[in-house]
Formats: sequence, C-alpha cells, structure tokens
Amino acid sequence: MWACSMLEVAPPVGWSGAVQACIEQHLDNLRAQDVATLAYALGALGTRPQAEWMSSFCATAARVLPDMRPIDLCNTMAGFASIRYLPDDKWMVQYLSVCQPKLQQFNAGELVRLMTALASVGCRPSDTWLKTFYDAIWDLPENTGVPLNTQQVAAVLPALARLGCRPQISWMNECLMRSRRSLPSASSLELSQLVTALAQLRFRAGEAWMQDLLSAAFLRLA
Repeated sequence: MWACSMLEVAPPVGWSGAVQACIEQHLDNLRAQDVATLAYALGALGTRPQAEWMSSFCATAARVLPDMRPIDLCNTMAGFASIRYLPDDKWMVQYLSVCQPKLQQFNAGELVRLMTALASVGCRPSDTWLKTFYDAIWDLPENTGVPLNTQQVAAVLPALARLGCRPQISWMNECLMRSRRSLPSASSLELSQLVTALAQLRFRAGEAWMQDLLSAAFLRLA
C-alpha cells in the first residue's frame, strides 16, 4: 500500500479490501513504523476501511504509540486526517500525551503537519499541550537551526484559527518576524491564507511586516 501511494498508483477494485483483510491477521505483529506507514498509505490512497477494521487498527496503534518517532506520529495523524477519521477520545488523549514530551524533537515541517492534521479532524488539544507546541516552534532555531518559513506559517496559523486557538501576541510577532525573509517566495494562495488566518486570529501584525507582505503581494499581481 505504501508503494502504491508513493507511485500514485490507484489499486484495482477489491485490491485494498484484500490487503486490509491480510493485514488484519497480522496487526499484533506490526511495529511503530509499520503502523505509521500504513496509516499514511491509507490517507494517500484515500482508502477508509470499515469502522471495525479501523477500531482494530487503532488498538494496535495505541500499543506502539510510545515507540513512535516524531515522523511516525505525524504520518499516523496525517493519514487519519486524509480520510477524515477521528479516533475515540481515549485514543486521542493517549496520542496527544505521547506527542507532548516529544514536541521539542519535531522539526518545523513535522510541527506544521501535526497541527494541520489535528485541525483537519477537529481535535483541539488542551491549553497546556498547546503551550508546549508553541514553545517547540519558538525553540526551533535553537533545536534545529531552522525557524518556520512563510509557507509553513501560512499552513499552521489557519490550523490554529480553525481550532479556535489564540496564541500570545509575543509568540505571533516572533513567528511572523522569523518568517519575514521568506515572504517574497510565498505564493499568492499562501499570502491569502496568511492574511485570512491573521484576521481570524484577530491579530494585527507590525507595520514593517505588513509592508513586506504588501510588497510580496504586489509582486504576485505584476
């Protein structure tokens, strides 16, 4: 399934069901990376198994969640988001609990993918969890040497807005200023998403940043 998703090959009718039936017999043997890869493949193929299968799969995922790396945690939730599947509350509590102490190990792309996936399934973490998430983004330059770029900010802010989050003003200002250098490379869509998210978050950016945004938008109109 993973190979088909990577090659963007649509399996023939009945193939996915047969594979799922085979996998179900071996769920107890799956490792953390196997579970994450399978979840990602389901999402990439747009294949949503029946509720009973997903329940068994989530039980297996719950067993190996503590062993998942940041990329595995991202791939699992991104896969669920792609097929619009929200596990039950108990599973989500465990998932978020496993993620929280590892957020400082996530790179910029993984943090963005995680938040956009949570927004897609409509799961708003607790304020304490969100504080850890904000801190992880704040610490990105120190942890990875790379802050969020404009494209990533244009993805994460709409996700936060969809979940009704309200980051602190200082965090918002720092997030925008760190991404300022990459504003000229943002697409028209990304610039539009960014401005819309700022409006939804009821946040007014600084004058210097707004001037850079308008300059970038003007270049897209030329």
